[in-house]
Amino acid sequence: MSELRLDLDATTCVIAAPSIAPYVAIAERLASDLPGKPRVADDAADSSEVGDGPVILLGNLMDSALVRRLYLESYDFTDYSWPSIGGYVVRTIRDPFGSGAHVVLLGGSDVDGVSRAADELAAIVRRDGVQLGYVNRVELGRLADVIHRYTQRFLADDAKTWNRMGEAGSWAYEKNIALCGLGYLRTGEERYLVGFAREFAHFSDQDLHHPRTDSPRQVHGFLHLILLVWDLIRDHPFFDGTRKNIDDDFLFVMNDPQEGPEHLRPDTLHWVVRDNHGTMSALDAHFGGRFFRRRFRHQPALGWMELAARYFDPQLVSAKPIGDHWGHQWSFSLFNTLVYALATGNEVYWHGPHLRDAADRALIAHPVTRQPLNYLRACHVATGDPGYLSGTVSVDDVVRRSADMSEQWGGGFGACFEVMRAFCTGEAVAPRGDLVGVAEAPMDDLWNDTIAERGFNPGHVFATAARREERFDKIGLREGWAPDDFFLCIDGISGGHHSFLDANCIKFLYERGVSWLANLAADLHRASTVAIENGVSVVLDGAGPGRLHRYARRLYTGQSSRYLACGTSLQRLGRVDWHRHIVRRRGSWTLVIDVVEAKDAGELLARRHWHLCGDVSATEDGRVSVAEDEGTPLRFHLQSVGIRAAEDGLVAHPVETLRTRVGAGQTLAFATLMHVTDGEERVNRLDRDEDAWRVASADGEATVRAGESGVEVDGENFGVFDSTLDTVSSEPGRVGPERSRPQAPDRHAQVRRQIKVGERPITAVAGGVAACGDGDGVVSRFDNDGALSFEHRGASAVTALHAIEDDLLVGTKDGALTCLGPDGSVRWRHVIEYELRPFAHMGEHHTAIREIGAMDLDGDGAREIVVFCSDRAVYLFDREGNRRWYKVITSGLPSAMSLGPCEGRNVIFGGTSDPSIHGWCLIFDADGDMRWYARDDLVIWSLRKRMCDTRVADVDGDGQLEVVNGLDTACRQLVVYRQGGRGLWDADIAGAARCVSVMPPRIVCGSDAGWVCAFDGKSGQRLWQCPIGAPTNFVGRLDDEKILAVTDDGRCVLISPEGKLQGDAATPSPVTALPRAGDHRDAERIVLGTQDGHLLIP
Repeated sequence: MSELRLDLDATTCVIAAPSIAPYVAIAERLASDLPGKPRVADDAADSSEVGDGPVILLGNLMDSALVRRLYLESYDFTDYSWPSIGGYVVRTIRDPFGSGAHVVLLGGSDVDGVSRAADELAAIVRRDGVQLGYVNRVELGRLADVIHRYTQRFLADDAKTWNRMGEAGSWAYEKNIALCGLGYLRTGEERYLVGFAREFAHFSDQDLHHPRTDSPRQVHGFLHLILLVWDLIRDHPFFDGTRKNIDDDFLFVMNDPQEGPEHLRPDTLHWVVRDNHGTMSALDAHFGGRFFRRRFRHQPALGWMELAARYFDPQLVSAKPIGDHWGHQWSFSLFNTLVYALATGNEVYWHGPHLRDAADRALIAHPVTRQPLNYLRACHVATGDPGYLSGTVSVDDVVRRSADMSEQWGGGFGACFEVMRAFCTGEAVAPRGDLVGVAEAPMDDLWNDTIAERGFNPGHVFATAARREERFDKIGLREGWAPDDFFLCIDGISGGHHSFLDANCIKFLYERGVSWLANLAADLHRASTVAIENGVSVVLDGAGPGRLHRYARRLYTGQSSRYLACGTSLQRLGRVDWHRHIVRRRGSWTLVIDVVEAKDAGELLARRHWHLCGDVSATEDGRVSVAEDEGTPLRFHLQSVGIRAAEDGLVAHPVETLRTRVGAGQTLAFATLMHVTDGEERVNRLDRDEDAWRVASADGEATVRAGESGVEVDGENFGVFDSTLDTVSSEPGRVGPERSRPQAPDRHAQVRRQIKVGERPITAVAGGVAACGDGDGVVSRFDNDGALSFEHRGASAVTALHAIEDDLLVGTKDGALTCLGPDGSVRWRHVIEYELRPFAHMGEHHTAIREIGAMDLDGDGAREIVVFCSDRAVYLFDREGNRRWYKVITSGLPSAMSLGPCEGRNVIFGGTSDPSIHGWCLIFDADGDMRWYARDDLVIWSLRKRMCDTRVADVDGDGQLEVVNGLDTACRQLVVYRQGGRGLWDADIAGAARCVSVMPPRIVCGSDAGWVCAFDGKSGQRLWQCPIGAPTNFVGRLDDEKILAVTDDGRCVLISPEGKLQGDAATPSPVTALPRAGDHRDAERIVLGTQDGHLLIP
């Protein structure tokens, strides 16, 4: 490639300016100042009409057609926010139109700035002559301090700032390298070039040419961010010695079959909607192809651009990508699609129904303070419709936030994968009145087809019970576009890629400028179930339906001068339906009525989950949350009738629980009133009589009746209201054993031996031996008579123990694995040092030892030691403490260790949890090679799963060992695999299968829904279920064949082999240490540790 040269004295040089008087005057003045007296042309002309150049362009995104084209195609970013009023830029750009004509951009955020840019160019020519090389002269305007703030941190060589080992592979590092280069383009400070060159060289070595072997690579998708900046700075003389190396590195990764465009090819064969990874990679393909085609005439580059076009084609005729997650949907996939449409000049998409529907859905689904602003501003730039700026507080606020690009990388839903452009025009807002009130975002047809067919419903775990015309995407209840205005959103979809189980759940509730209801969807330590949403989970006889609703059904929407209302439901799947009615009294209160209808007779448990923000406290009938709005304390009152929250310490995340026996066709109804006050006292109150809910407020009393498909509010009908539902009465309260539960026996009848160890809580026990450790690092071991064998004092909290022959292995929070002899002496000690690896957010940023086990894995007659560690790694040591290997798990912490034979050799079984994404059963052999067993739906990203427990046992009496997994997932939580990974059976226990015990011919499982269930090991047939009233952390068999269940509220429950409750007593102190999940729970002797420093041996 030849050196960049622009001859401003050439006869083909032209000045292109908007045909607006001030711009024409600037252009004519500049023409007279330049020696060659170039002609002045209207910049509305096609770029081909301006000739061979050089072309001197005047203007910005708002005023100039050709500068707007540069902006849309990512060759420029001059708009109303940069360089800001009074500032200017003079920049040379190599052949941005693909015609061979180079450009001199004279830009500014206003006419005065452009005029100053013209004067600067004339001065450069007077000083240096008419032959221009690379130029980037920047003088910032009135927002200079804000603009500097966006990138100035990259002037330092600070490891934390650069994030060279990022949470999402190389993405964060790539973004930061791009931002550093952009810092030079935005400010003109050449110190940024030093950082860009240094960090790109490091990135090239670490991430491109010598990637880690213990973690997957992930550079795709962010390459174009660096490349777009590189294209604008590569002609700077600073890069004369490294330019070719950087070009070659980009070509190297573009040719990589896993990270370059070629990996998109299989997806282009299917006409389906697209995802965030694919749309980002397709932008790599388009912009990478454009760069190498225009700069080097590289023939394969055309193929890359064609791949990008084929990939984007179906998304350009759809309003929704595969991801239903708020961020992945708009800020990533739809934004990427719009970026591609802008770069390729696809005006059909800009002004067509698919962009409009996607952007309208963004407005419907978001509170104004959490909108994907960069996406919506890009929609405004593309269409010219200021309605997409609805929710904008003021033009000045948007300009300032655009200048520091806070929406791009500030977190939240506004973050888009864009480093250069803010899409800021300074245009006034025209709020969308048609989306105020009750607004519904309809389903997208191609999304419907894709989610059903293209691998996003493995094992048919999602059921489509709602007919297509009944489905909805999002429903928003909105009283206006000001930040203080009320807003509520209810979701209509579950399980879109990168999404959760949130159909029929309230996603947001904002009032008076405060978020009062949120969810726990971002908590990687929680499985994706209704429990992390503001919704209702329903259990009949300790079992769920075994499948999940894909869609909620729209019952009705409506509004009047006084009320907003909507009704939705999950029905036609399983044995219980759930209907939700929401009534909003404008400016006053919100009523949520939930109705559950049993299709069969049985014991029904309804649990309604709320997730409140602010400073939350409990009241007799609900919650109060306090938050400040600009220094003014506001109170959010949540009052429930017909259901009550358990007193379990979950103040901000209450679980309201109702349990009763019901007949077929009977319903339960319960309601919650929510409102916000300035004072401490609530001003509205909810009561219920036989057939109605009554809300007393300053507006008077409102009477609300709920029917099957509608509500009546003070005589106004919404939906189809025919008659009030006939509901069964029930004592609200916590689910517990039958009312005829037996007298709890003396606790000493359940605890065979109690050993006082110390005053500190026990933090770890060993499997089957009387040994324990505490938070101060003290390890104690006792003989069979309960006498102290030794006490060892370490330096860090004890997190894991394992007995091996006469020795005791001790794992601690500081990553130390210590082998203690029978007398407590240290035989050896190995410390696992923490090492930062990609995807570190899926671990705990330290090396606390979680679990220890031992088995002869390689057949040499000596047992190897297996360690599960908090750095996401599985370690293998020999008997003398020498490390043999380690293997890193990308998406979660190894958990629930069981060691045993598998297909002819001994292996390590386990899963991932806390955090976790997949519900697979991992298998490591003696060499560390990993594979897994998994039911089809347990390895999809749509729903997070956690492994709770693992067993290896012959459960069906055929002489072969099976693998039993207890999972925290949305359905069929108990799974049994045959050797080889084929499923034997699974069962739904309506909650996390926290603990498992194999008692041939039965498998007993405890759930967090408050039941202990038993299943036939061969067939999976449910034998019995016993309600014990609390989540169960441990189940095991005692010497007399009774079953011991330990609950998370510190109770020891005895159950007969036939499933009858026989004892229920609190432990002397809450249990703080249990045999670890996995094979430690197979030990003949059960050992528990308590908060007050006791060992209990039931």
